[in-house]
Amino acid sequence: MQTELTLQEKLKDLRMERKLTLEQLAEQTKLSRSALGNYESDEERDISPFALKTLAKFYDVSTDYLLGLTENRKHPDADVASLHLSDEMIELLRSGKINNRLLCEIATHEGFEMLMADMEVYVDGLAAFPTTFYCACLEAGRLQVIQTHHPDKHDVSMRALEIGQLEMTQANQNLIHEELDTILGTVRENHRTDTTTSDHDATQKIQGVANEVKTIYETNQFGVTNVRNCINILGFGDCGITNDHIKGIIRFVMLLNKWQLKARQRKRNKLRRKGLPAGN
Repeated sequence: MQTELTLQEKLKDLRMERKLTLEQLAEQTKLSRSALGNYESDEERDISPFALKTLAKFYDVSTDYLLGLTENRKHPDADVASLHLSDEMIELLRSGKINNRLLCEIATHEGFEMLMADMEVYVDGLAAFPTTFYCACLEAGRLQVIQTHHPDKHDVSMRALEIGQLEMTQANQNLIHEELDTILGTVRENHRTDTTTSDHDATQKIQGVANEVKTIYETNQFGVTNVRNCINILGFGDCGITNDHIKGIIRFVMLLNKWQLKARQRKRNKLRRKGLPAGN
């Protein structure tokens, strides 16, 4: 979830990105240190057109971006035709049905160009011929061995030749998945520490539920009140969840816990019969 930044927050973030103090910024822009400090303060203060243009030029962003008229730092009026987007893609981006900011983060990741190249190779079948040729050679060799030596149908070597063909056809898909996983992992990690994208409300809710669960473990009490507290913390207090519903949840959890205890006990008994350490 991306939160909209104020002018003050944008100015401070831009300065911090360049690792400048207010004194250094004042020296380089010829604006007073006190004025720059006021522009970044939490209180809303008027900024002169001259200062706005000076800071926009210094930070290489548009004045529209600083004023919140666009979310793009440098290209507020990008020509749609030059982007080579289909009408369907433009409508999708404008519809609000997808997270455009997340899409931008993924597309600007350093590994995205390689991901697109591998996807193009796969979709257009550019690697189909060498893969098909290799698989055909494997299959021909496998069939010749079968006709000559009549190996068992569970023979490991024969199975390896058969699986090798599948792995060749799936290699491109697996590579795409790995690259996408890397990109998404990086974006997710960035969101953990980015105050402009992290959902503070969700974080507080999760922490609240965690504290409630901790209380349940410490007091060894699991009742309607505990579950109701968790429901309220998550914001579902007005969803018509009755105490009977909660009691049903509790019974299910207790049965699940009982089943897990029995399963662990059976495992320990099995280990003891084999003379192995059973643990706790």
